[in-house]
Amino acid sequence: MNIVCKKDLIELGFPVSTAQSIIRQAKVQLVAEGKTLYLNKRLGVVP
Repeated sequence: MNIVCKKDLIELGFPVSTAQSIIRQAKVQLVAEGKTLYLNKRLGVVP
């Protein structure tokens, strides 16, 4: 499983705000799937 953070997305060429949005949306989806670990505001990485 690969882990992605905001910095990785920025290095791929995404603007900062878009990278933040992608991480935020991924966390919402993971929480909807029942992975409550991702409710943490300080957690900035997603699989």
